[in-house]
Amino acid sequence: MFQSFNRYLYLPITLAVSFLLLLIQANCGGKEVLRPTSEQGEKFQFEQAYPGSSYNPFQPVKKVNELTPQLLSSFPRLEFGEFKLIIVDEEHNPLEISQASSPFTLRRVTPLEAEIALQSEWSGSIFMYLLYPGEEYFATEVTPSPLFNADSGFLFFSASNVSGVVAISVLPINGSGNNTIPPCILARVKFSTEPRRFVSLAASKAMNSVSDLTASINSDGTVLVAWTELHPGDYNNDGIVNISDVKPLADLFRQKIATAPNPGRVDLVDGTRDGEININDVKPLADNFFTLISGYNVYRTAISSPDEEPDPLDSTRWTRILREGADPPDAPPSVVRQFNNQDFRLPYTLSDAPTEPGFYAYFIRPFSKLQDNPNEGAISVVAKTSQPAGQPRLLLTVANSEGRGDPPIFSVGEDIILQVYLENAFDLFSANVRFLYRGDVLQLLEDVDNKPSPSVNGYEPNLLFDNNFGGDPLFLGLDVGDASADGYPNYRWSAMNATKRKPAETAFGSGALGYFRFRVIAGGPEQLTRFDNAFRFPQSSVFIYLMGENYGDFLPAPSISDTESIVISTL
Repeated sequence: MFQSFNRYLYLPITLAVSFLLLLIQANCGGKEVLRPTSEQGEKFQFEQAYPGSSYNPFQPVKKVNELTPQLLSSFPRLEFGEFKLIIVDEEHNPLEISQASSPFTLRRVTPLEAEIALQSEWSGSIFMYLLYPGEEYFATEVTPSPLFNADSGFLFFSASNVSGVVAISVLPINGSGNNTIPPCILARVKFSTEPRRFVSLAASKAMNSVSDLTASINSDGTVLVAWTELHPGDYNNDGIVNISDVKPLADLFRQKIATAPNPGRVDLVDGTRDGEININDVKPLADNFFTLISGYNVYRTAISSPDEEPDPLDSTRWTRILREGADPPDAPPSVVRQFNNQDFRLPYTLSDAPTEPGFYAYFIRPFSKLQDNPNEGAISVVAKTSQPAGQPRLLLTVANSEGRGDPPIFSVGEDIILQVYLENAFDLFSANVRFLYRGDVLQLLEDVDNKPSPSVNGYEPNLLFDNNFGGDPLFLGLDVGDASADGYPNYRWSAMNATKRKPAETAFGSGALGYFRFRVIAGGPEQLTRFDNAFRFPQSSVFIYLMGENYGDFLPAPSISDTESIVISTL
């Protein structure tokens, strides 16, 4: 009976959602301030993203039980012939109700209509599932009791979009003052014997399409992909839409995001995204009923420029980003949903490191579970990087080191040619670089014949060279002073700038940015003295940056950890 439900959901021809609400005052109560105590007894007050939130971010991740046929069939249930009635609490835990003393009854009014009744008063909310032979029938309509009228102060909800299961709940509305459900006919359920259609648990409707996806460049050249979960109907935020989600709707009825003490929670329950909890928020819950989000798959593709509009449906060009630590490595989703009772829509982030520098586009899809077919939901908007991804790397290399060992050996009076090199340039027009050199043993040559230059014959040509627009770039290189006062004793500063000549196009790839000629002017205390880090970059700098074609258009910051060592001989 339940095998088909394990993988598929029924997409109904008619979905019955009935409710009648009492007009109430928005009485929301006061704020709760979380003051957890550490092991040392110190008290902390958390700065919440939303005022009035009681969320404790240090709670452990909560495991959510996915609603499956196996789980439902294991619950205590009331048997009514081929029908079964399961009663749960608002946390979706089954209630133990004796068959002999049950206040609920179910009878067949006609072969294709059943009636669920309450025989005695019930205090609080009712959450129930009616199980029926899904291979023989499917529910087409659920009608509430006439008792639930505009003056009753109760919200009635039903969803019949799952083959073999009808969900029904009756809840007192916050502020109505009525908490006891009298004996009555709760609902009538109509069935049909027409063929069934199935869909998966994935949140595939357009309402689940994320619209706030962004892709921005981190300082290290990686891409930060960020978004906020969108799963209308999941009002208790546990990842699955079921009858437990009706309670938050009733509790927050008529609250507005703009005036609520906890706007994050109201935003979570605002399924229609109109800023207020009202009657219209019942329909998203019914339309998304039993959908599951266990995480998101993130897809990436390279684009030629931020102006390109890649098609998410072109599956040949997109790559799903794999989750670090997944077992097996390609196991979806890219990002796992982690819930620990957040009372606001979950924010997600993913740091992506493409192997090639360039511009990239991303989209995401909610993921349900592996055995679903399909197991992905609605496609989000496409987010594109406005700057190229991929961290460039600056290198300092002694160019005339061939045959001199490692590190290379130079004698006093000899010249050293130092190459400033850049890897993984993308859309580069100008480079500004500072580095340190050992001023106690080296002298930067700045005479007419030996001044720093973009290119040196016999060595790798300059990355910014353009044969059509002036050849070598505009270039300035010079000594800019003693570095001892900056915390680098024995060092001096050297600086350079290389800039292409307009209207030349920007540069891509790897290559030299400039060459510096140094003369060895002194040795060390030994006949062969090794000088580690004879050339090095500073730990930090505001003078090292790469720029695009427009002034102020900064590219991802280059890695600057490289150093070069030499040996000076006084033999």
